Amino acid sequence: MRLRAWVLGLLAITVTGTSGMATTLQELIMPPVNPLGTPVLTEFHLQDIDAIDDETETVSFAGTLILRWHDARQAYDTAGGGAGELLFNDLEALIDLHPTWLPSVDLLNAAGPFEVRSELLRIRPDGTCTLVRSVNGMAKSRLDLSRFPFDEQQVEIILRLHGLARQEAVLVPSGQGAFMDAGTLRVPQWDVLGATMLDRVIRTEVFGSAVEVPVLVVTIDIARDPVHILRLVVLPLAIIVVLSWSVFW
Repeated sequence: MRLRAWVLGLLAITVTGTSGMATTLQELIMPPVNPLGTPVLTEFHLQDIDAIDDETETVSFAGTLILRWHDARQAYDTAGGGAGELLFNDLEALIDLHPTWLPSVDLLNAAGPFEVRSELLRIRPDGTCTLVRSVNGMAKSRLDLSRFPFDEQQVEIILRLHGLARQEAVLVPSGQGAFMDAGTLRVPQWDVLGATMLDRVIRTEVFGSAVEVPVLVVTIDIARDPVHILRLVVLPLAIIVVLSWSVFW
């Protein structure tokens, strides 16, 4: 405990980066300086949909969130035989010993807890950081039931960086954006058609002032399988109606 306190105290005074310039602890736990905001390239791998609830208009999902950004403060030299990539899965211990900025992502339209099951940080010698998080969540998304039971829906998962202004850091779609493994998702009464990702700006108020919040929207396209409703609801009702006609025969 004394050694840990000594290390943290030393870091609180000054930390010397690979560039040889002194960096304060406060600077280390902030996003890298970028006039346009540090871009955090984002991908979302949709792995499972636990449930889609028509009544509460919610979708429960599981997936992997992949975040990638460049932080020159984390660059290191491999000339002396250093590793070509550093891997960390105990991020709390890493931050205790070497304060590092990690993007914290919120589920803006959450209808329940947004949980991180596991996470892994990769750091390349040039300072490229990749954070892989396995997440569970429940999102609230409006459903249009006017064509029930032959309806198709687009449910949304809205992600944002927690507590940061646009000029500090911003989520940016990267690579495949949002994707899923074809044929692997099975949701009762629904067919999952695909997933896409795009960036959007939401206008809101903070302490009475209008602000623009950049977000990423993961859109999941789904179509209802009408067979279940037709077999369990429509067909029995049709039989009852036909039988009622026998009263007049």
